[in-house]
Amino acid sequence: MKDRDLLYEEAIRSLKNPSKTNMQIIKTHLFCLKVNDDYVINTKEQINDLVTFINCNNGK
Repeated sequence: MKDRDLLYEEAIRSLKNPSKTNMQIIKTHLFCLKVNDDYVINTKEQINDLVTFINCNNGK
């Protein structure tokens, strides 16, 4: 879980708009979404892609 916490902290720092909603999106994707008992996001690259998507579409 420690690695996931570090990914979360890095993602929050990378958000253009660290609003409550954007932070919840990151938290949900990192800690809640699973497929076949595996987390959907597992790497720094995947979290960076999510942050980029949020910044482009929701970071205003």
